[in-house]
Amino acid sequence: ATYRLQFHEQFIFVDAARIVPYLARLGISHLYASPIQAARPGSQHGYDIVDHSLINPELGGEEGFRRLTDRLREHGLGLVLDIVPNHMGIGGSDNAWWLSVLEWGELSPHGDAFDIDWERLGANHNLIAPFLGDRYGEALAGGELRLTFDPDEGSFSVWHWEHRFPICPLSYPIVLDRALAAMADDVGSARSELMAISERLRAMDEETSAERRAAFPLECAALKERIAEAARNSPAVRQGIERALSLVNGAVGHPESFGTLHRILEAQSYRLAYWRVAASDINYRRFFDINSLAGIRIEDPDIFIRSHELIFRLVREGRDQGLRIDHIDGLANPEGYVRALQSEVGPGFYIVVEKILGPGESLRNWPIAGTTGYEALNLLDGVFVGATAAERFDQIYRGFTGLDESYSALLHLTKAELLEASFASELEVLVSDLKRLADADRRTRDYTQLAIRRALVEIIARFPVYRSYLTDAEPAPEDRILIEETVAAAKRTSSLPDRTVHDFIMTAVLGNLESEARITKPELMREFRRRFQQLTGPVMAKSLEDTLFYRYVRLLSLNEVGGHPDHFGVRLDEFHRFNLERETAWPHAMIATSTHDTKRGEDARTRLNALSEMPDAWNEALERWSQIAHPLLASDGDDVPDANDQYLLLQAILGAWPFELLGDDTYADAIAAFRERVEEFIVKALREAKR
Repeated sequence: ATYRLQFHEQFIFVDAARIVPYLARLGISHLYASPIQAARPGSQHGYDIVDHSLINPELGGEEGFRRLTDRLREHGLGLVLDIVPNHMGIGGSDNAWWLSVLEWGELSPHGDAFDIDWERLGANHNLIAPFLGDRYGEALAGGELRLTFDPDEGSFSVWHWEHRFPICPLSYPIVLDRALAAMADDVGSARSELMAISERLRAMDEETSAERRAAFPLECAALKERIAEAARNSPAVRQGIERALSLVNGAVGHPESFGTLHRILEAQSYRLAYWRVAASDINYRRFFDINSLAGIRIEDPDIFIRSHELIFRLVREGRDQGLRIDHIDGLANPEGYVRALQSEVGPGFYIVVEKILGPGESLRNWPIAGTTGYEALNLLDGVFVGATAAERFDQIYRGFTGLDESYSALLHLTKAELLEASFASELEVLVSDLKRLADADRRTRDYTQLAIRRALVEIIARFPVYRSYLTDAEPAPEDRILIEETVAAAKRTSSLPDRTVHDFIMTAVLGNLESEARITKPELMREFRRRFQQLTGPVMAKSLEDTLFYRYVRLLSLNEVGGHPDHFGVRLDEFHRFNLERETAWPHAMIATSTHDTKRGEDARTRLNALSEMPDAWNEALERWSQIAHPLLASDGDDVPDANDQYLLLQAILGAWPFELLGDDTYADAIAAFRERVEEFIVKALREAKR
């Protein structure tokens, strides 16, 4: 029996320790904690981890965590920790792994940690860093990129507001030579030291041996310490560096003065870019389409250990009794991951995974206790939805809004739209992989990039679940059936005259290409399959939960994480059958009624579920409210919510209406507070709908 707490800087370990006796009296068996590893400063959720080795200092650090777990032990309670193996928080200036990759590119000791496609066409072995608030040229000329010196580290970085972009030490001579020129009158040891460092870095930049270049990060760490010491001991060095920086940073209004800074940036292993180019040019895997969350290669045994050492230690010390795995479908090999995890924490350790099951999908037979309970949540909601009112509700919704597309058609259209907008970069990588595979065989080389892209979009848009689980082994029957049926469905409605390209993609996904490509490009086939499986899930989630849930709003309580808005209600016999199956297959899976990811709490969903038992009353209320709103809508011209947004907004208001406003009394403060909440919600809803 878990009780989840969301930790952030306003609610830390000491606050949780105070309520442990209360939780014990409630009958709670385990505290269920949001991520506790060091996250971005000020994070309100903890899923943007920047250092896996530390317990978040903002929450109380290791000492505060130990006090909390001691308190739990005193009252006979355990702990379930939420961990994030899929991604890390990047950007800013606080992720040492990411900063190292920016500084050294593929030479970085952390270069393998992130899922970066250095071979991406157009990237030129640079990491695309889409964090600029304006186009690169405009940001540079506007003085928004500033080269700075860190006297403690002896390092140089370019800053763009809160974002730090380290300069590779091999580029330091450009600055150091200018600093030396500014120190012309100084002939002391400090000048000689700075000159020696610059000469060594210049020689290193000309090195061609891969083995010797691999040692550069370590050697340059020592050289940076020497620069820092020289700056500490010599005012002339500090002044020379300051003068050099003022020259390099240029002057706004004089575009030619930024040439040196541009040359320095062009020499780096990253390419600074406007944030809007991310959808098409980005070459690192993201969490969904969020630029500031970068996917990590947890399938690499070294990365797995480095990112889990702290968690494993807490388990060994008896301070953690369970794990909740965030976004399991984002991993390259989910089953391999949970097997490795169980191997480290011991057989039978309580592990649940955040996994959304599609219609008719069963959880794979992995060594876990089950899911975090989205399917149970929607089942419980479904019992309170009057299934017999489905047709009537459909009539009311379509009559009010004029919507004529089916739910399934809207889902396919939304997935295709988001795939080519939010995930255009990821799509192009898959197209490039497939084109290279096609070109490797004379029988498939005539498939054009345009045809491959169109067929790939059609297949992913028709994918009925979040992902498949293919590995190098023979495909499981359920995976083979899933891929074959999805491709067949895509072919039936395809706009392409030659639909054999769909079959080519199917064989590539299943690893069954009977061509030279299978022999000459086996690694490319594996990469394509991995990227394909890591894309279908984010496309489904972004299209369904974060878009269609705000476009198709027949009954908002059905638009819930893990839910299927076209499925109106659950019969009692279905409910009991599901529970019997659950008792047999996954007796220890979580049962949730609300989570930090749900769109609404239980109370709002229950109110809206009740509407299904009174469709005529709902229809009358809609007509009445529409009449009340009409003069307000007419007075604002075109800048008003359309019928579909009105339908969403009226349900949202009804579901969240405060108890203080249910009676005859008027509470001005409650009305003002509720209006503010609704305004914030409708802005979010319209942005999510992307209409």
